[in-house]
Amino acid sequence: MQISTAEIHLKDAAEKQGTYFVLQFTYPGRTISIPYCSRMDNLTIDEMNLPVRSSNVLKRCGAMTIGKVAELMASDGL
Repeated sequence: MQISTAEIHLKDAAEKQGTYFVLQFTYPGRTISIPYCSRMDNLTIDEMNLPVRSSNVLKRCGAMTIGKVAELMASDGL
């Protein structure tokens, strides 16, 4: 799924206006998804410029990408 630049700008503007919060408050229990969130799944831990300790802990857990971190958190119920 391709997300356009316009959609990204609209989402950012909505966050600045508090729309994202309003949607979460209005529809409790529903997941409000950020359309371009999945693009970050392949972002590596090294690309995030995390402190060395944080980076090492994630790597030891086998979480080399943000997507893997999200997967591990979901499996642990976090």
